[in-house]
Amino acid sequence: MTISSIVVKVASRCNLNCSYCYMYNQGDNSHKNQPKCISNEICDHLITRINNHCLKHNLKRFEITFHGGEPLLLDPTFYSNFTEKCKINISQKTIVGFSVQTNGTLVTKEWCELFEKLNIRPGFSLDGTKEAHDMFRVDHKGKGSYDDAVRGLNIYQAHNHNSGGVLSVLNIHSDPVEIYNHFKKNNVQRFNILIPDINYVTKESNNFDENADPEKYGDWLIRLFDCWIEDEQKNKPVIGNFDSIINLIIGRSEYGSEIIGTLKNDVLVIETDGGIEATDPLKTCGNNFTKEELNVSRNEFDEALNANLINLYYNSHKFMSKKCRTCLISDICGGGYLPHRYSHDNGFNNPSIYCNGLMKLITHIQNKVFDLLPQDVITEANMEKLPFHQLQEFVKQNINSVEYEDSKVDFLLETFSKKESLHI
Repeated sequence: MTISSIVVKVASRCNLNCSYCYMYNQGDNSHKNQPKCISNEICDHLITRINNHCLKHNLKRFEITFHGGEPLLLDPTFYSNFTEKCKINISQKTIVGFSVQTNGTLVTKEWCELFEKLNIRPGFSLDGTKEAHDMFRVDHKGKGSYDDAVRGLNIYQAHNHNSGGVLSVLNIHSDPVEIYNHFKKNNVQRFNILIPDINYVTKESNNFDENADPEKYGDWLIRLFDCWIEDEQKNKPVIGNFDSIINLIIGRSEYGSEIIGTLKNDVLVIETDGGIEATDPLKTCGNNFTKEELNVSRNEFDEALNANLINLYYNSHKFMSKKCRTCLISDICGGGYLPHRYSHDNGFNNPSIYCNGLMKLITHIQNKVFDLLPQDVITEANMEKLPFHQLQEFVKQNINSVEYEDSKVDFLLETFSKKESLHI
């Protein structure tokens, strides 16, 4: 087991207070015990761990994403110093790439110049139209952040002559066609739509919108897909979700991600105190849920990969529930995103809370791709359309026919049931 990238939480505080945020507003309070910013000492340990891992596994490339909280709360000199230390202390046999994920509200011309100088690729968080964005992405006084976020994005576009990548959390109350046209109007060349980080636990909480049936998220994405696939204009943006699904449908497994597909999730999260953890949306599963008592000051990455939760996350597209193991599109869905599978009773031995929505979306896209293929290809490959309800019935009838040869997988999936109670 190896990793090829890390997400570094350089700041554990944020200038926004988004209501759906898994870091601050979904029941995990561990950020209160974290340093506000990562220290130089932790950075030195981290860079040593990166170099050790890359040398041991002969890695040709390694990716570092600066994250938060809001990473631009740090002084710009932090990034100059960090990247310089990487250049000095990481073997030249490994190319190190840098990116930063920002809410955009603090972006200035000076930040853009720094990104360019240090070759840091920024990604922006923007939930579409002003109405959709400001519904949830507010500051600590409850004021919407859309105007500041778009201003930051526009500054970057003007300076770098490209749009930067955009991550957008799906707002079920918005119109997907309006969202799509909004991104085109703002010259966004590529964006990804993130489904809100809920699971079987948070669905029962007061934070969950009772009117937002998880299956409806699939319907929303289908409307967006149809708008996108039928767009023949030159400035048509790439929607990463759909691009990945289409490529997975035609057999290109390398287009998978931590959310879909069958690839290993070869990434670790480093907290501001140096803690080594699995992906941070797992914080929605319970207070202190991601804490593994691992730290870059004393542990190598190879040690961390043996921790149960990190190991499960790493293999989450292989370790799936019985329903997912039965499903004909599991190679595309990959069982869904691990944080979306959690329940108190079964741990992660569940399909994604969004299972029906994802099933509906993937079969819809699969059938659209079918319609675009030449007839001779369809005949040669012996392909046929797979309606959503037909797939549901197949899974229902065959769910008890597929088992793991190794029962340890089911045990690992269920090990984490009610894990949050161990840390309170």
